Amino acid sequence: MVHNRQFIISKKMIKKDQFKAIELANGMILNYQENLNILKVSKDIILIGNAYSIKDELNLYNWINKFVSLNDVLEETSFWSGRWILLWHEYLIPDASALLNVYYGLDFISSSMALIAENLDALSKRKDVHISDYYGLNFFPSPLTPLNGIKRLMPGQVYNFVSGEILEVDLLSENNYSALSDDARVEILISWFDNLFHDLSRKYENVLLTLTGGHDSRTVMALLEHAKIDYDAFTMDHPRVDHQDISIAKELSERCGCKWSLIQREKHKFSKQKYQDFDKHTFGMIQGDRDFYAYSQYPENENTVILRNSVWENVICWYETMLPDLNNIQSYEQLWINVAYDEKMKNSLEAWIERSQKHNSEVDEYNRFFWEQRSGAWLSSLEQGLDILNGSTCIQICNCKEILTLLYSFSKEQRTTKQFEELIIAKACSKISEIPYAAKQNTTKSIWDKLKNIVNRILEKPKLFKWLFANFGFEAAVSGMQKNLQRIFLKIFTTAFYKK
Repeated sequence: MVHNRQFIISKKMIKKDQFKAIELANGMILNYQENLNILKVSKDIILIGNAYSIKDELNLYNWINKFVSLNDVLEETSFWSGRWILLWHEYLIPDASALLNVYYGLDFISSSMALIAENLDALSKRKDVHISDYYGLNFFPSPLTPLNGIKRLMPGQVYNFVSGEILEVDLLSENNYSALSDDARVEILISWFDNLFHDLSRKYENVLLTLTGGHDSRTVMALLEHAKIDYDAFTMDHPRVDHQDISIAKELSERCGCKWSLIQREKHKFSKQKYQDFDKHTFGMIQGDRDFYAYSQYPENENTVILRNSVWENVICWYETMLPDLNNIQSYEQLWINVAYDEKMKNSLEAWIERSQKHNSEVDEYNRFFWEQRSGAWLSSLEQGLDILNGSTCIQICNCKEILTLLYSFSKEQRTTKQFEELIIAKACSKISEIPYAAKQNTTKSIWDKLKNIVNRILEKPKLFKWLFANFGFEAAVSGMQKNLQRIFLKIFTTAFYKK
């Protein structure tokens, strides 16, 4: 359903089917689609979305009533997982990775670019989004957006929606776990997830885990096992799926005795209407998961929560080898071809560089870029896209400031190699710790497979030229092809024949 679980705060009430409205204390109107979870404490205090405490506390309503100052709010909400926004008097506080989108401008706030374009006539409705899952940067970076006058709130920011002021807070909480032993950290994490999953299981009848052969989903599986939560697991088939993600997921499920399903991509289930609805719902800000939705691969069941597992990577220095200089826009242009030709993308990245230089963080620059861009822009757009699902609610269960602060206290080597997750798995559910991980299995390719890879890369180039021409013009298409071919041929040759 287009606009499912979306909201917009503005001066006017939106007359739209399945939308409800709440008048706020400042006279603004919170318009929201009826499937969006809303907890109203008062006109001044409203929780939007889904929050779950990692403490052994059940009633968030009681906690919210105890808040006296903004510092109280920030301290307590650092222990909240989920995807949520808290309106507390004049302040808007997002979840740890800002996964519930906050687009804002003069006199409005919304989770949806599409709602903004539809309902605020004064804004330009020009759709100028060049997002592709295959060519260049596959999301629009924060803090700017493709529409003039609209910005996106980033992780580590609190928005005063009365004055328009942005307050900068650190991505990490004030608690320090660096002096703890690895065993102590793991014990604390397991206890937090026990509380979290017990809270979650009381609110949903069905708990589903997206499972692959990697570390992140296995870590969540081990924590579910330790918490003794009933759950089912599933893996979605697609053209580029690694066979290890299927075989290892099946083996893990058999070892734990949980039901596992491989959800095939069947041509007869493709819906062009769902494809178009997804683009309308997301305003074209993201393509990832669009095919899964169009082929009806995501379960859509009432009272069901789907556990997703990307936020663990906020701490693993993912971009360190890709971007040699985060403060130089040329690094981004060389890595992502569309940044070189899309002025709005370039302007947004330059705005992020300026902000990161002005406001320091306890998080290193590469994890900060991942946290604020890969999670705060790419992943939040994916999660907003999956709001379109009927019934099922998707949750990034690791999206909690306190959890991420503790994970960041592991050594850099433990985080970059994902040893910290292996420690958690071994302690929480040792019976699945010895099963090899997809990334650690032998993936050596034959010379024939390497040659096929090169041929396929070359055959893709006409598509790249067509995409560049359609979005940026002939001159950009020719120039982009030259740059891309030089870089790709070097990368293919070195990767295919020399890198093990």
